[in-house]
Amino acid sequence: LYEPIPDREVLKLAGDRVRWVRLDKLLFEAKLTSSKSEASRKIKEGAVKIGQKQIPAKVTSLVLEVPSEMVISLGRKVCRIQIIL
Repeated sequence: LYEPIPDREVLKLAGDRVRWVRLDKLLFEAKLTSSKSEASRKIKEGAVKIGQKQIPAKVTSLVLEVPSEMVISLGRKVCRIQIIL
């Protein structure tokens, strides 16, 4: 009747190395936008990519392992960002 739920591998990150980062603040701090409200509009337009992945319009925050490095694209603007404590 019911099929068992398959086991999935769970990624465990050390709690002291995991941080929530607001995407609009990240875009503003990286100087890809002139304001956080402009960054929010760009996110809602679907204009943001991290690496090669398109970020869905509903995403407002990221969970990152610190330190980390990423490439963020906003339209034609591209920036390599390093996040440290």
